[in-house]
Amino acid sequence: MIPVRAPLVEYLRDGRCVLFVGAGLSIASGMPTWRELMDELLAKSQNYLTDATRNELDGLLAAGRYMEVAEYCRERIGRTELSTFISQRFGNSLGNVSEAHEVIARLPFAAIVTTNYDKLLELAHVKVRGRMPKTLTHRDLRGTVLFDKNLFILKAHGDLDRPEEIVLAASDYREIIHKNPAFNAVMAALLLSKAILFVGYSISDPNFRLLLEQQLTVFKDVVPPRYALMSQVGEAEAYVLKQNTGIEVLSYPKGAHDQVLTFLKELQHRTADREQPPAALKDIGVGESPVHAAHLAKAEEPWAIISSATGYERSAVLRLVVERTAGANLHADFVTPDQGVRRTFEAPLENLRHADAAVLRVVRHPRYPEGDTGFAEATKAVAAALPEDICACLRALEPNVSVVLRLDDHMASTPWEWADIDGLPLFLRNPVTRVDAGVPARARGYRLIGNTPTVLVIGDPTSDLPDARQEAQAIINLYSQQYPAAQLRTLIGPDACFENLFNQMKSHNFDMVHYAGHAWVRNGEPYLVLSGDNVIQMRELRALFAESPPAIVFLNSHFTAYAPTGLAFPDAEWSRELESMKFAEPSAETRSRALWKEILNAGVGAFVGCFGDILDEPARRVAIEFHTRLARGVAVGPALNAALGAARTAGAAAHDLSWAFYSLSGYPELSLPPGKTKMA
Repeated sequence: MIPVRAPLVEYLRDGRCVLFVGAGLSIASGMPTWRELMDELLAKSQNYLTDATRNELDGLLAAGRYMEVAEYCRERIGRTELSTFISQRFGNSLGNVSEAHEVIARLPFAAIVTTNYDKLLELAHVKVRGRMPKTLTHRDLRGTVLFDKNLFILKAHGDLDRPEEIVLAASDYREIIHKNPAFNAVMAALLLSKAILFVGYSISDPNFRLLLEQQLTVFKDVVPPRYALMSQVGEAEAYVLKQNTGIEVLSYPKGAHDQVLTFLKELQHRTADREQPPAALKDIGVGESPVHAAHLAKAEEPWAIISSATGYERSAVLRLVVERTAGANLHADFVTPDQGVRRTFEAPLENLRHADAAVLRVVRHPRYPEGDTGFAEATKAVAAALPEDICACLRALEPNVSVVLRLDDHMASTPWEWADIDGLPLFLRNPVTRVDAGVPARARGYRLIGNTPTVLVIGDPTSDLPDARQEAQAIINLYSQQYPAAQLRTLIGPDACFENLFNQMKSHNFDMVHYAGHAWVRNGEPYLVLSGDNVIQMRELRALFAESPPAIVFLNSHFTAYAPTGLAFPDAEWSRELESMKFAEPSAETRSRALWKEILNAGVGAFVGCFGDILDEPARRVAIEFHTRLARGVAVGPALNAALGAARTAGAAAHDLSWAFYSLSGYPELSLPPGKTKMA
């Protein structure tokens, strides 16, 4: 049997071990080996090859030069046909998640690096843990990925759902090795900061071997431990690998692959006392429904995985992509809910400048003695900034269809939610959700919610906001009544200090976090105020959420989502209010960073924040209306849509536009299980 090394167990227990997974682990689930994949690719390319060329390529295969074969075949059949071949080949048999994959999902690895294209690791985590971990490719890496202390899967050779990024040919590999310093930096950091376990992973790749050997040479043979489960490796080969790469081979007989599963089970047994308990399958509704290969092959978001594991069906969602072109135009894509129709339009950026100016007037003067005429003008200006054909598509949309706005950095500070559609702002007509166009959803992960939600409410940290205190208490009372078994935590008044917040986030895996207190912007960076005149800045908040991302976060205060384009801090309109505050006045900035993007990228499922200055009483009303619907099983998107409509109808704080300054980002379909009182 494969020996289980005691130090490896300790590294796992301490969260200091990274798993490298190769094609060998997926064979039992019907996935091909590299050689088998190349044989199939050659067969598919047969009509494009002469007999002499086929014989030459067979020789390259025999020599293990797979990437050269893939390069040649791709040039013959074309990238589109190759992408279709990969999607179909790895989309098959994905319902057969092996026991080894499920054991891996239970082990406390710090990260998983895989060269596999398939979805087996993600699906195993959904079934076992009740959430889909962050899943990154070489194009998704960010500087905080190692700092976040949260499991991620790095698909080093690409992902099935983005066939255009798949690394298969030699030129693809050169692209990530020589033109992607972020990938090289992360790989080097993982190898130098963590113990490594290789399972079903080929160590023969020359570029990867070179990286291992370079590190061993530079650091004079002093590198973190590296272990590899390998079949039929003799004493001499094991010695050479140890000397040149620092890898200790844990060998097993040829064909005895059952020993790999036994080894992984023993690791699970010996780390069980430190393992995070998996989510109960009955709590997350995991069924045995098969994976639909065609759905996975074209999926751009993680719900293809979620629906495969749980049987969950999404409500209709429209995607509206808004970005700035290289010229002076705004580019917009309209994708229908079934993704059957895609329409692309452009509009001049000059209209966007008019819209931003109209929005700025409303945000700087949110309380109108004469009513909300400025708001009406702003909504018309925002609609005018979009191509008219896009607005026509939105007008034809049913009110219950969720609209997802995919926004690039240039478009993220305009409230597109305000666009006037037949006399009604879009966010009142349809549930609207923002997502970051630059970060695929699978790179953020996906959190499922069990039947007994865990809730953290932070209220009135500075003890000078009675409405915020009432808001916090009302939310706690609501959840305690609706979910008698729920785990509820409160930090109110002086208890809402950083130490208590840190300890709560470290010791609980919260489904919901709600904050009601002071917030503002300093040096372009949003922050929240805690008790004792302490603040927690955006980067610190992101790091706090990233280790154990909540499913839903609501930060009910000023500018917690973003600041509209052109807004300066401080502003003369708020100078009197700022003077009365107990915390430091922020420096002048023309634009603040978007907190909604940072929170989403930390892995939070859905985030509600504000992009304006709000009054306490309307803020309390919106929060209670939102949580009342959420506790009755309404999804996040429709819950906020209805809450804002109710706040507006109720005439909360006449001539005040607080209800209009809320935005939702993330997954609009996230929902709590229905409480004792369900919505009719």
